[in-house]
Amino acid sequence: EEIKERKIYTLEESANILNLSRSTMLKLIKLGELPVAKIGKQYRILGIFLLRYILSKTKPKKIAEEVRDELSWQSRLDEVVSAIVERTSKYSSKEIEEDIRSALKEVREKYGR
Repeated sequence: EEIKERKIYTLEESANILNLSRSTMLKLIKLGELPVAKIGKQYRILGIFLLRYILSKTKPKKIAEEVRDELSWQSRLDEVVSAIVERTSKYSSKEIEEDIRSALKEVREKYGR
């Protein structure tokens, strides 16, 4: 299956894509190796971050760091917000607003903005 950069994947979908166990996925998240958004009690992972993780394991570390640095924190935030809006179009605007606020908070904490 092709990994789509802007698609939001569940923890289980991500584990299947990376061929890792749920516990290994949680370790990667805890170590900060895999950026996630936590919505409620569930993790959501953008496809771009899955691709970057794969690249970091298959290419020299310097190239992986350059790829990671390509996108500014703002474009990362835009991707998260766009994906949330796309995925949550069936929900009320209040629920979407809460999801966006949660994602924004996490991105700001993660990237220091």
